[in-house]
Amino acid sequence: MFCQPLEINQEVGAGDVQVVELPDAIKTVLVRWNKVKFDLADLARLRWIKKMTLPEICQEISLGRSAVQVSIRTIRKVGISQLNLTEFEKITVESEIKREVQKFTQEQKNFSLHEVHESFRMEVV
Repeated sequence: MFCQPLEINQEVGAGDVQVVELPDAIKTVLVRWNKVKFDLADLARLRWIKKMTLPEICQEISLGRSAVQVSIRTIRKVGISQLNLTEFEKITVESEIKREVQKFTQEQKNFSLHEVHESFRMEVV
């Protein structure tokens, strides 16, 4: 099964998609997506300047956890140079991101399988 986009109406975020089910069944379905609309600079301020937790951020901006996590990951990967932050905020956010990355890296280095509970290991193996 594969999809081919037909007409896309970018104003409303909807498009017609032709779904092809081999060998010869063709269906046309309406696909709609919702774009997450919030300022990444505001998210950076909440996460790294105000030091809010993920649940607190989700409640503050009324978005789901996965949307917030993806946006935080995007900020980490792309960087903050294009965000509307003051120089002080940029320096603070950059240092906090570096600190988080170092912490995660250290946790991965220190992780050992013998620390995992025996019953969980037996289920996995």
